[in-house]
Amino acid sequence: MGKILLVYITECLKKAWKDSVNGAFNWSGVVGVSIYGIYHDHYKNVTNFSADWRGMAESGFIYALITWVAIFIFRLIFIAPFLFWKETKEKSDSENKDLTEKDKRELIEFSKTIGNSEIKITWENTSQSAEKFAQKIKNFLRREGYTVKMLYGHALLGNGKPGIEFDIPTKTIIVGPNTEEV
Repeated sequence: MGKILLVYITECLKKAWKDSVNGAFNWSGVVGVSIYGIYHDHYKNVTNFSADWRGMAESGFIYALITWVAIFIFRLIFIAPFLFWKETKEKSDSENKDLTEKDKRELIEFSKTIGNSEIKITWENTSQSAEKFAQKIKNFLRREGYTVKMLYGHALLGNGKPGIEFDIPTKTIIVGPNTEEV
């Protein structure tokens, strides 16, 4: 539990840090000046910067620093947890796409159609998710007792339909693009 929490906090800190420095420089003239002004109005504190270039540099640095802290805290509380959740969900969705019951029924029906011949599996795109999905099909068919051969190359889907296509004459299962959405 402690390691998971540490990873979560580390990732949120990284995501909060990302773009907060650029945001600080971009928004310091609005956010930094406003926060600085509100603070000094509230506490009746007056800080005078010198009128030369040093005073301008000091004020610019202070405004940018105040803005960076504000943006960093905002991103840490609101943006980073969402980005972490989103990346984790996308990664698990693409890596853990399981065969649906419909996929399994279609695979069994195709396998029965071609008999005891060797079944070939190929995929259209080079994405790892398509290859992993093809591996899951292979593992499923092997558990069902079929001989399966993976073809490393690219198949062309005639109609561009996402998902699984069956080519009975060549005894090939074609895993199309966007299989993670099926």
